[in-house]
Amino acid sequence: AALNGQLCKLLGKDEQTQRWTVELMSGEQKSVKESNLEASPEIDTDFEAARIERMLKARSGALPGASPEERAAADAVRASEENQRPLGQRTAWPKVKGIHPGAVVRLQGLQAAPELNGRKGRCISFDPETGRWKVDLGDEQKALRVDNLVPATGEKPPTRQSAEAEKEELLGKVKRTSEMNAKEVYAQSYGWDG
Repeated sequence: AALNGQLCKLLGKDEQTQRWTVELMSGEQKSVKESNLEASPEIDTDFEAARIERMLKARSGALPGASPEERAAADAVRASEENQRPLGQRTAWPKVKGIHPGAVVRLQGLQAAPELNGRKGRCISFDPETGRWKVDLGDEQKALRVDNLVPATGEKPPTRQSAEAEKEELLGKVKRTSEMNAKEVYAQSYGWDG
């Protein structure tokens, strides 16, 4: 029961015991019955994002319950970073302040999918061949140009629940705006009450 709801990564199946070896967020490995596992395509992204977030917390000392293995891994990363040059010219992505893997962004200027404008996402990776960022919106992933991303520093990354709530809120705004006359839309866009 202590493992219920936790994200894990499948490592392999033992054919003798019919159990899967899984890696937990802490790096600990457990043997679990297949009937106790639930798989989904989004779990890989969620697991990786949560693992990175947990490692960053362990590195900063903000994760008091970090295992000795996590602390050792965080110390090793910190030590290697001190001896490395900054990424600078070697990154595959365009140099835009606040936009990098793991960054929280807001979407803007999308014309093919205007319903996504204003949504929050997290940059996952950059594809230099297409020149687009893979952005996780919480409920789906999109490949977007850097022109359509605005850094949202200080905001939390989206989850499935927050993505659904955000979608409902944006649809409500669109509906309210469609019921307004041109004068009301103009006034609202400038923050005027009437």
